[in-house]
Amino acid sequence: MDVLKDLTKKHSGVPQDIKKQLKVYHSLFNLSYGDGKETVYSFTNKKRNQEKRFGRLYATSTSLQGMKKDFRSALAAGVLQDIDMVAAAPSIFKTILSVYNLNSKALDLYLENRDEALSKYKLKEKSDFLRVIFSEHPPQGLHPELMEMHKTLYNVAYPQIAADYPVIVQFSKERSVSVVNKGSVMANVFQAVESIILMEGD
Repeated sequence: MDVLKDLTKKHSGVPQDIKKQLKVYHSLFNLSYGDGKETVYSFTNKKRNQEKRFGRLYATSTSLQGMKKDFRSALAAGVLQDIDMVAAAPSIFKTILSVYNLNSKALDLYLENRDEALSKYKLKEKSDFLRVIFSEHPPQGLHPELMEMHKTLYNVAYPQIAADYPVIVQFSKERSVSVVNKGSVMANVFQAVESIILMEGD
């Protein structure tokens, strides 16, 4: 509480937008602190009057979740433990492909040596690699192995994933009426698997 209070002060050096978030959190925390109240989490997406039951959980009450990583780390140091996965999306999609007896050279190389993969595929950072995974329509001029990965994910694996997990498709975004956004489906598949892994490892 003292650390949080200090960060909200005028000369704390914290950017103004973050300071506003911290002040709101401080006020909310004061209202619930010591009352035995718990942070409540839920799946946020509702569609066709049905509540989503997979993917990431989001706080519906007082929580550090919406703050930037550096501030969460500072405020929770010594109190909470952050559980994360290394190369989560590539690892999960490599496993998903293996379920359907598929593979990808690009995923294999990225998981073996990320720097080598980024250099070979002329990508600046890992977010560029992830963008290929989660974009239904990839950018032009990709390395052939990246194109092979994308085609394997969207042309071969996606129809099987959609058939096996229709509920995930149902709760994914649509490009237009009845035209699902395949990138959204892939993101939801990833979040569903990631959530299970992290909760089991907790």
